[in-house]
Amino acid sequence: MAKAKVKLTALISISILLSLFLLVNKGFSQLSFSQNHPELKWQKIETPHFAIIFHQGVDSVAVQVSQIAEQIYPQITDDIGVKPPGRTPIMVTDYLDDSNGLTTPLGHYIFLWTRAMEKYTTGDEDWLKSLLAHEFTHMVSFYAVRGFGGFWSELIALGFIPTWYLEGTAQFEAEKWCAHRDMLLRVVSYHQDVLPYKKLSGFIAADQIDSRLVYEEGHSLVRYIAHRFGNEKIKEIFHKFRAFPVSFNLALKRAIGLSEKELFLQWKKDIDAHYKSQYENQIPVTEIGDTVDLPFQAIYGARWSPDGKYLAVVAVKDFDSHVRELFLQDRKTGKIECIAAPFVNSIFSWSPDSRSIVFSQQHVVPSGSEFFDLFLFNLGTKKIHQLTVGERANDPDFSPSGKEIVYSKHETTGSNLWILNLQTGAKKQITKFKSWNEVFSPRWSPDGRKIAFSLFDNHQNRDIFSINADGTNLSALVSTSADDRYPAWSCNGEKLAFLSYVNGTPNLYIKNLKTGKADQITQSPGGVFLPEWLPEKEKISVISFENRERIPLVIVDAQQTITKTTPVLEPVPFHTDVVPIYQRDDFLTNFPAPQLKTASYSSFRAIRPQILLPYADWSEKGWQPGAIIRFADPLEKHALLTAFSYRARPHFSLNYINQQFAPTIQAYLQRTTIDHGEFLYLEDGSSVPLIEDFRTGSVGLYWQINRGKSLLAWHNLSLRATFTHRKVINQDDFSDPDISDTYMPFQGWTNIITFGYSFIKYRPDVFYDIHPKTGESFSIAYSRTSSFMGSDLVFDQISLLGVIRQQLPFLKHVIALRSGIFLREGEQAIQSRPALGMPYLRGVTFSRSGTRQVFANAEYRFPIIRDLGLKVWIFYFEQFCGAFFTDVGKAWISADIKGYRGNARPYSNADWIQTFGFELRHRFYILGKIPSVLHVGYGVNVNDFEERKFFVSFGRVF
Repeated sequence: MAKAKVKLTALISISILLSLFLLVNKGFSQLSFSQNHPELKWQKIETPHFAIIFHQGVDSVAVQVSQIAEQIYPQITDDIGVKPPGRTPIMVTDYLDDSNGLTTPLGHYIFLWTRAMEKYTTGDEDWLKSLLAHEFTHMVSFYAVRGFGGFWSELIALGFIPTWYLEGTAQFEAEKWCAHRDMLLRVVSYHQDVLPYKKLSGFIAADQIDSRLVYEEGHSLVRYIAHRFGNEKIKEIFHKFRAFPVSFNLALKRAIGLSEKELFLQWKKDIDAHYKSQYENQIPVTEIGDTVDLPFQAIYGARWSPDGKYLAVVAVKDFDSHVRELFLQDRKTGKIECIAAPFVNSIFSWSPDSRSIVFSQQHVVPSGSEFFDLFLFNLGTKKIHQLTVGERANDPDFSPSGKEIVYSKHETTGSNLWILNLQTGAKKQITKFKSWNEVFSPRWSPDGRKIAFSLFDNHQNRDIFSINADGTNLSALVSTSADDRYPAWSCNGEKLAFLSYVNGTPNLYIKNLKTGKADQITQSPGGVFLPEWLPEKEKISVISFENRERIPLVIVDAQQTITKTTPVLEPVPFHTDVVPIYQRDDFLTNFPAPQLKTASYSSFRAIRPQILLPYADWSEKGWQPGAIIRFADPLEKHALLTAFSYRARPHFSLNYINQQFAPTIQAYLQRTTIDHGEFLYLEDGSSVPLIEDFRTGSVGLYWQINRGKSLLAWHNLSLRATFTHRKVINQDDFSDPDISDTYMPFQGWTNIITFGYSFIKYRPDVFYDIHPKTGESFSIAYSRTSSFMGSDLVFDQISLLGVIRQQLPFLKHVIALRSGIFLREGEQAIQSRPALGMPYLRGVTFSRSGTRQVFANAEYRFPIIRDLGLKVWIFYFEQFCGAFFTDVGKAWISADIKGYRGNARPYSNADWIQTFGFELRHRFYILGKIPSVLHVGYGVNVNDFEERKFFVSFGRVF
C-alpha cells in the first residue's frame, strides 16, 4: 500500500508542477492571481441620504456622484412615492473597462462602473447622471413593491413584476429617448421583430439584440403609459401592485384599465403605423450598395489592407455567443481565419505596408483589472506582440510612415490622444483635455501632419476636430448642432467621410475640405456606422443596421449623393414629451454642494444582515424548522451565510468568505444529523438503519489565475483542510456480532488536506446551460489523510475530470465528451464508500462501488425547438434539445481495506458497464427570470438489457 501511495503522491505533484510550469512559460509577467483587488484602498463619503464608497483614483468621480445623488433624490422618490430608509450605499469603481451599473435588493446596494461610455451614446445625454438616476430608480422601485412582510414580500414582488416595467421605469426617469433607441425600435417594428410581451417578463433566452429590446420596449411602454394616462400612473401602478404583489396584470388593470396584453397590443399598433411610414420614406443602404458576403451575423469594424489583398473585420459569428473577434480574409481565396480573440475593440488599423494590424483588446492585467491594451499582429509570423500594459488604450491608427500609432487613452474622468513610437517605445500625449471630455476614433491624415478625431466635450457637444501630430493647432473639422463622429480621410486627404445624426439617424456624409461643402451619401432607415475608404479610392464601406437578424458590411459609391429632401426621422410623440430628471428645470438650478464627510471604509464594521428566510432541515425525528441569515458588507469583502434549525437536536452551518486578500479565504462549520435510512438488509428480512451525528469544519484558500491573454480562459488553484467527526447515534443496532464483524460503520475523525487545480475555457452563450456548443475544462484534485493530522481514517485519493465540446458545421449540432478517473488507496468508511453511477452511468439501476473508477461519456446533441413561446401562469416554456448518449465505466476494489471489511474485487473481475440512450432536455423559466433545465431520459445497459432505467433530473448540461 505504501508503494501505491508514493505513486499517487508523485502523480499529483508532477501534474501541479507541470501546470504551473506551463502557466509561467506562457507569459509570467502577465499573470493575474487575484480578482479581489487587495491593492485598492477604500474610503467613504456620507451625505444625508447616501454613503459613497470609492477607491483611490476616483475621488473626483465620487464627489460628482455624491452631488448628483442628492440632487436626484427628491425627484425620484416623489415620482415613485417611496423613500428608502437610511443611507443608500453606492460603490464607485473604475478598475474595469466597463460602463455599467447594478442595483441589488440583497443588501440594497448600488454598484457603478464609471468608465465613460459617451462614444456609445448619442445627443447631449450626460452618461454619469443618467446612470446614477437609472440605478437609484431601481432602488426606490424595490422599496415601492415592499408590502407587509418586509424583505420577504419585496422578494416575492420582484419575482412577479415584469422586467420591462422595472427597466422601463428606470429609463423613463433617468434617460432620454435617443437616436439609437429610436433606430432599434424602428427596425424591429418594421420587420415585425418586436419581442412579445410574454418574453418581456425577464431576459428569456435574450441574445444581444433581445436583451436591448427588453430595455427599449419597456422604456417605450412606460412612456406610452405616461403619455396616455399621465405621469402619476407610474406611481399608482406600484401602489396597486404592492397591495397584491403576485399579479402585475391586476395592478395594471386597476391603474389604467388595460391588461398587460391589451396595453402591449395598443402600443404596438401605434408604433407600427408610425415606423412603417418612416422606414419606407428612407433608402436602405443595402439597396444602393453591395453587401460583402461574410459568414458572420454581425460586423462591428472593417478595414481593407492598403494593398487590397486582405479584409480584416471585427465580428461575431452569431448573436447567441456575442464575442467580438478579429478575422482576416484573403480576398483572392476567400479563406477566413481568426487572428485575435476575444473582446477585440471595433476600431483597428493596418500598417502602410499591409504587414501588420494594430488593435485593442480587453484582457486581465497583473492587478486583476480588466483593461484594454494595444496589440500588434504580424501577418508573416502570425504572432501577436503586446504594445501597452494596463494603459486602457483604444482606437489605434497607424501613421502613414508606419513608425507611430495614435490612440485614445482612458483617464478616469475622460480620455486623451497619445502617440506611441514603435521604434523607441516612447509615448507622448498630444491632447490635454480636462475632465469629462471623451476623445475617440483618431485617424491620421495621408500626409502624416494632422489627426482627425471625434470629441464629446464637457458641454455635451459632439463634433469632429483635428490636431497636428505635434499637439498644436487644435481646430474643428465638422462642428454642427448635430451629433457628428467617426472621421475617415480620403486617400488624397482632400475629403473627409464622417457620420452625422442630423436627420435623426446616423448616415454617411462626405465633406470637401477645400470648399467646405458636405454631401449626404446615404439615407438609411436604420443607420450606418464606421465608414472606411477602400483602396479603390471612390468606394466607402459602412456597417449597416437595417435588419435585426444581420448587421452586414456594405460598399457604397462615394460619388453618389442624396439629392431629394431628406425627411427627418422623428420619434413617436410619447417618446419626446417627458425629459429625464437631470434635465428638468428644478435640477438645472444651482444646488449647493452637500456637506461631505469623508472617512476610511472599514469592511468589517460595515457588515450588516442582508436576508432572513425560513428554512427546514431533516433529522431522525423528521423535519425541523429553522432560518437562513446572510451577513455581508457592501463590497462583499466579508460574507457569512448561516443556517440553523432545531427539533430533535441543533443543526447549523456557517459559511464565511473573505475577499480582502489575493487568495479568497473560505471557512466552513457544520453540525447536522445524517439519516442514511435503512442501511442494511439482513437475511431474515429485517433491516438496520444508520443515523450519524456529523460535525465538520474546513478552511480553504482559492486563487483565480489569468495569463492576461483571454477573459474566457481561467486557471484556478485551491488548498483546503477539512476536519470531520462522525458518531453513530444508533450504534447499539450494530452490536450483534453477526453484523459488527462485517458492517460496523466508521466512527471518529477524518481529517483531509486537498490540493486542487482546474482550467476552464468557455464562450458565453445564450444556451450555456441546456446546449453548450464550445469550450473545454479540466480539473484535478488530490486529497490526503494521515495520523499525523489526527485522522482515524487514512487514505490517499486523486480524481481527474475533463470535458470537451465541438460544434459541428451544420444546424448547431454538437459532439460532447467527458471522461474521468477516481483512485483511492487506503481506508474508507462503509457509509461513504465511493460508487460509480448517475450521472456518469445513465441507465444503471444501482451504482458500482469501487476504490478505482474510470468512466467516459459521449453525446451527440441537437436543438429541437428554439422557443416554444408558451407561458402558463408563472412558467415560460422555451427551448427543447435532444441528445443521444453512450456511457462507459468500470469500478473495482484494489484490496482488502480496513473499515470496509469486504472482499477485494480486482480489475480483472470487475465488468465494464456500457449504456446507451436518449435524453430530452427542456429549459423553462420560473417567473420569467429563473432558468431551469429539466432532463428526461432512458438508458439501457448494453451488456445486460434487463438493466434499464427511466430517469429525471435537473441541472445544466456538462
